[in-house]
Amino acid sequence: MPFILYIPVRPVHSEGFKGTKKDGYKAACEALFSLIGHGKTDDISPVSINILGEFNLAGEAWMIQEYYQRRGVQVVSVMTGDGRIEKISRSHGASINVVQCSG
Repeated sequence: MPFILYIPVRPVHSEGFKGTKKDGYKAACEALFSLIGHGKTDDISPVSINILGEFNLAGEAWMIQEYYQRRGVQVVSVMTGDGRIEKISRSHGASINVVQCSG
């Protein structure tokens, strides 16, 4: 019997990569915004955060996420290149957003 893996994917409308890098970021942000607010939040701690970053921070985000969790801070979502739709849809329940960037 074949194994079927379902992976939810969110398209970003940036036909032919037209425009500037700023236009691409705007399109990606609009795709993210359309996800937020659809997940359940009843099990989110009052001591909770979202980690926002850029695509290249995926590996660093894993370390940062572990750091927060060891200190009792619930990480609701990580918005980097490997973010998950189901977690991002719950991000409106976090108490605060933390931004991490390579700059």
